[in-house]
Amino acid sequence: MASSLPTRRAFMSYLILLNAFPFLDFLSLSTLLKKIKSTYHINNFLAGLLGSTSLAGTLTASLLFANLAKNYHKYTLTLIGCAIWALGAIFCALSPNYWMLLASRFILGCGAAPLSALLPPIINQVAPLHQKAVWISGYYMFQALGTAVGPIYGDGIEASTGRWQDAFFVEGAMMAGLVVLGIVPCVYRVFYETTAAREGDKSGLETLIPDSGDGENSETVEYQNSLDQGTSHIQTPPEGDSSP
Repeated sequence: MASSLPTRRAFMSYLILLNAFPFLDFLSLSTLLKKIKSTYHINNFLAGLLGSTSLAGTLTASLLFANLAKNYHKYTLTLIGCAIWALGAIFCALSPNYWMLLASRFILGCGAAPLSALLPPIINQVAPLHQKAVWISGYYMFQALGTAVGPIYGDGIEASTGRWQDAFFVEGAMMAGLVVLGIVPCVYRVFYETTAAREGDKSGLETLIPDSGDGENSETVEYQNSLDQGTSHIQTPPEGDSSP
């Protein structure tokens, strides 16, 4: 049986929250560049590469994740990407030199790729039929929220602890916690039950893990069936009948 509407709302809220982290990180980095330059004694060009490298990682990995989505579940790939993102953020916090930090930024950018490439299709697949636009708009709204909170977050963490590295460590730890939450069976099941509803009642593993193809959720199918049933009762006038 497909998941209830409140459960799906909680699941989609979880997905939308994930999307805020890459934007929070990118804007917090901009506020920390002065401290990073002082720590590693680098010039403006090398400091600017830190942001560009993470975006290059996102662009590169987006193509990879998009191709993997043909054979693997989008939600599984999204969790893998978030785990990579969390590791990249923690590596940024632990980097002993600039070049290690640069490599960590690339790893972090690769982890952000499925959040931009795969989350919108997942939300569109799970969202109720008449609320798809609302939830997609929420997805983009949290991008703006992460962008707005990023500078406050970066400066706040650095001011409270005295170390710019802690900003990356905290965001990595928060993302790691969300990944753990995402693999809890009761959360994982919401997505798979919703996408498997079209297969009918099944038991065991098949209920949780349908085929990897994109399918319509049960509301979409039921709505389409109701339209088909409604049109089947319309009487087609005989040929030659010109009555209004």
